[in-house]
Amino acid sequence: MTSSDNKDKIISNLEDQVRLLDSTIARLSLENKRLKISKAYRLSKAIQSSYGKVHHSIPARAVRKAGRIAVKSVNKNRPPVNQIVFDCYNYDLTKHSQKIKIGIICKSAPVRPQSSAFIRLISPLTTPFTASKVSIRLFDGESASKNYFEEDIDLFIVQRTAFPSIASAQLFLDGLRQHNIPLVVDIDDAISLLDKNHVEYSVQEPSIEAMELIISNANQVWCSTNAIASLCKPLNKNVVIIENTLDPRTWDYSKKQNNRDSQPLQIIYMGTVTHQSDFNMIVAALDRTYALRPRSFELTVIGVSDALPQRPYIKCIRLLPHESVYPKFTRWFSELPAFDIGLSPLEDTPFNNAKSDIKCLDYLALGIIPVVSNLLPYDASPVHKYSILSDNTVSSWTDCLIRLVADKEYLKTQREKALEGQGYVWSMRTSTRAAEQMHELIKELLE
Repeated sequence: MTSSDNKDKIISNLEDQVRLLDSTIARLSLENKRLKISKAYRLSKAIQSSYGKVHHSIPARAVRKAGRIAVKSVNKNRPPVNQIVFDCYNYDLTKHSQKIKIGIICKSAPVRPQSSAFIRLISPLTTPFTASKVSIRLFDGESASKNYFEEDIDLFIVQRTAFPSIASAQLFLDGLRQHNIPLVVDIDDAISLLDKNHVEYSVQEPSIEAMELIISNANQVWCSTNAIASLCKPLNKNVVIIENTLDPRTWDYSKKQNNRDSQPLQIIYMGTVTHQSDFNMIVAALDRTYALRPRSFELTVIGVSDALPQRPYIKCIRLLPHESVYPKFTRWFSELPAFDIGLSPLEDTPFNNAKSDIKCLDYLALGIIPVVSNLLPYDASPVHKYSILSDNTVSSWTDCLIRLVADKEYLKTQREKALEGQGYVWSMRTSTRAAEQMHELIKELLE
């Protein structure tokens, strides 16, 4: 038997052991859950039999009071969106002026807009370039639509699936016609292509028809990628591509990445808690790399999944509520200790193939080497020149990671490319560029 056969056999045995360990952990977790349910059931029956006595007892009253205080404390410590925008962008949403007034309708506007609303609209429209020309107001698509037209808005921008139903969308459109106000729709995800098994499907599905109604009635549609634009064109011919960008006001990109030769290399994987299946796709490759090169890397995971496997090389960071809002997160993230490599695996699905290259931008913004799936979002973008693209196979991902941890010259070359990519991001993909494009489009609509 050759040394190569021995190595494959060792890896195969290790993977069998890992699968057995994962299965055991899952089984024990399920048994523990059943035990808790059983105890909870017995406890609930006991409480039910003497509900009045328990409910009015001193401990019960103390628990309820503590709960109310905790809720008040959370709400008190959560800054309103006006304060977030002022702190992060030095822009006052409450200040009225004679400038062009733009109403942005998005989800959870009064509390905390989604990251896409910050990236696509709030950031570009509050840059120094546009701040002297336009003023913005934020509205929640799930609130009653009467207040949309109480202010003297010149143009509305609806962001993604802001409206929860066709009825609310139609009511808004009726108001637009009555007041003769132009409408723009901004789309940065192919939400209509979500698979029914995707964790976001049940959240987004009720709003898809409303989104399509709004798109078909818009004066313009702004899209982040060509793939999304092709989906919108059957509904509306006036489609414009506005690429995703980063805002230098919320990034500390002056810090250079560490060109150390010592190991372990520091790897980062960050994203929203919707990437469980994407992460599962590369776990075997990470296991193989660690088996072949023990202690050669450490993986820090931020978000991504609520059910990460237990591994000696994985470290999870759980964000505090105030750290998770997008512009505060980017500042917090850029102030973490330096990382060498950033991962972005994506399953090959129609929804993922319509995504943008934003994850590569995030990594390159700090000079981190992106290792990403060889799919359209990265392959068709200029970022592919500064990244490592891997086919979605265990062997391909393993080869990419092994070469980075084992070949110092290759690692040095990729670091140099990542620094070139950092220059590309901060010269070509800043929010000011998006702002300039948006301003010209807005002027055309209002002429």
